[in-house]
Amino acid sequence: MAKPATTSAEVATKVQAFIDAGRPLSAGRGGRWSVVALVRELGFVPAENYVQYLWKNKEVLDVLNSYAVEQGLAAVGSTPEENAADAALRKRYAKVASQAREDGQAAAMARSEVRVLSERVQALEQENVTLRAENEALKARIASIRNGFLHRLT
Repeated sequence: MAKPATTSAEVATKVQAFIDAGRPLSAGRGGRWSVVALVRELGFVPAENYVQYLWKNKEVLDVLNSYAVEQGLAAVGSTPEENAADAALRKRYAKVASQAREDGQAAAMARSEVRVLSERVQALEQENVTLRAENEALKARIASIRNGFLHRLT
């Protein structure tokens, strides 16, 4: 294999800049990302062995495959069985994430309801204290009226 005209560090730098810019990878056959399209987007000529370079440079390929999976594309070199398993796993992760969001919202609502009910209980306890004191005062008044009335009868 003829070595590309530029250094592997330059290719890695361009790949990292591509990822950092958040640019999408182009889809190729089978739902995989296209190595040839990426080579062109990076400004290289596919005929100059850059395609083989990316295929054989495991570190760069792994980074690009991870980036592709984040975008919902299949990894280059993956089999249809792996893609189906990955799709099932992504579906399950999405379901779990959705359930976690729903659980978080339910927990926040429950905390809010507990806070409201706690404030209501405090208000009712304070009202109870006030009513008990009023009740005791009324009992004392009734007792004094009875005592005065009984005192007059004797």
